[in-house]
Amino acid sequence: MPYSGNENVDNYKNYEDVIVTSSDCDDLRAPFYSSNLEKIKLNLAPDGTIVPDIYKKLPEENSYYIHPTKEAFNRLEKELSSKNIVFSPNLFLNIKTQLINYVIELVSMANSAGQLVLGFEKVENIFKKGKKGLYITAAKPNSSSRKKLESLFKNNCSGEIIDVLDTDSLIKATGKRNPVHIFVEYGGLSKKIIVQVNLYLSLNGIA
Repeated sequence: MPYSGNENVDNYKNYEDVIVTSSDCDDLRAPFYSSNLEKIKLNLAPDGTIVPDIYKKLPEENSYYIHPTKEAFNRLEKELSSKNIVFSPNLFLNIKTQLINYVIELVSMANSAGQLVLGFEKVENIFKKGKKGLYITAAKPNSSSRKKLESLFKNNCSGEIIDVLDTDSLIKATGKRNPVHIFVEYGGLSKKIIVQVNLYLSLNGIA
């Protein structure tokens, strides 16, 4: 059953099993704030279906935070079905689409903030300096350019390699032609990108 705010969280041996509902528990949301960033937020729509709220901007009332696991979704769906509440059609597809769009927006924000470098040679120079951040690439895994930059990044830098965005998505994010290789500086935006990408990859494993 969902964590409604009346239970003691110490009774839960594994927080992964907790479905957090925000309804009627404003006083308890704060302790869960950091962990909620790494959960999928779902909201009850006026038509009685459950819809995604990836941006976490809809009202907290009748909202649910769950881990991106098949078990968590199955438990929530089973519980809500007893209340004649159902998942919206193509729920998983809509969640993944929203996540990718959010990542694109975050990359665009990093570009506007001057925290992004693109182009093979410029990115290569950054990696040679050993800077911390994200290597975002739309290149195929077996391409020579990607292999070279990946090796350089892994040996010299600390951060994550992200390849969930295609070339069209990177064009949309940067406004540049053929932006295959991108570096995003470590900071608040890069952290948000990692969170959304991890959620997306987790969902890929179940839907």
